[in-house]
Amino acid sequence: MKKILITLAATAATLAAAAPATAQSWGNVAQRGYGYGYPGDRGLVNRYQQQIRQLDQRIERSAQRRAISPGEYRSLRNQSADLRRALHNFARNGLDRGEIRSLDQRILNLQQRIRDERRDGRRGW
Repeated sequence: MKKILITLAATAATLAAAAPATAQSWGNVAQRGYGYGYPGDRGLVNRYQQQIRQLDQRIERSAQRRAISPGEYRSLRNQSADLRRALHNFARNGLDRGEIRSLDQRILNLQQRIRDERRDGRRGW
């Protein structure tokens, strides 16, 4: 009897956890905002967008201070734009673990490149 009750309780808990995911509205893309398919990912996507904005600001400041050359600036901006496009494409259908890992790695790579370009000893243009 105990086994049956435990099984029923576990099944009920599983169904209760899955119900919000199956009840979500898929409406049109404009109503969901920016084309993201899973509302639960919005906080994560917003965090990535904020990190990319901060990296863009670091790139701009480095260029204004002439800590990086124009070629390095263009290259870093292109890498940042690629990262932004990847985020948009990944987030369209919700972020899975592999995409999150990829975004984290790309952000770390861009951060490292910005540091390296600023420290490579070339000052001025």
